Amino acid sequence: MTNIELFSVTATGLSLFLSIIATIAAYRSAKSALISQQTALDSEHRLALRQICITASSIIIEAKHFTARSNELHRAYRTLAVLQGQYDGSRQKLFEDEINVKTNRTRHLSNHAELFSTISDHLNSAPPEELDRIQIQLSSALNEIAAIREALEQELTAIQSQCAPNINNT
Repeated sequence: MTNIELFSVTATGLSLFLSIIATIAAYRSAKSALISQQTALDSEHRLALRQICITASSIIIEAKHFTARSNELHRAYRTLAVLQGQYDGSRQKLFEDEINVKTNRTRHLSNHAELFSTISDHLNSAPPEELDRIQIQLSSALNEIAAIREALEQELTAIQSQCAPNINNT
């Protein structure tokens, strides 16, 4: 075997060895990339679950605030009815029925949100698309309850301002 042939065989062997090392490095790199991707997906999943729980808890709190304010509005309507001599009148009942409809709606939304206020096995195993759907649904419910509560607070302020002159005159 000549020097050139020996050099050629050595170069081929070295090339083969370096190719094997490069393949191993590429495999490890790909494996590391898959682990990183899975870690990122797990982190995103936990973040989505946390956001769902936070939104659900916000709905429950907002519903409790609404209930407290609706009780005040019931008292304000009763006070106004008494001051106007119309206690148990049809108008008072109509207003109280409207409050009850809003209260039932917020209670329904709050009860639905309670299903997501803690992380269940079903929720934990849900695919990302399902978590997105739930989050959108809960965000919508939170906005709805906030809007109902704000309208109720405006109504309460208006009724209290109607009661104030009557109370001061008595």
